[in-house]
Amino acid sequence: MSGLRDFFEDIDRRYPPNTDFGYIRYLNNEHIIRLTEDNQRLKYEKSELKYENERLKIEFQDKI
Repeated sequence: MSGLRDFFEDIDRRYPPNTDFGYIRYLNNEHIIRLTEDNQRLKYEKSELKYENERLKIEFQDKI
């Protein structure tokens, strides 16, 4: 992940955040962060569903 951080820091040096290019980079970075957070949330929800599914299977088997 430090490679990505170095990459963004390099871009910040070339295009400071108060320039148009810096602002576009900032918006893009925000978008990447949002996508990453959404992806993590989906992974979490998916694992919760898997867990729930396994739990239901176990309960169902216990009842038989």
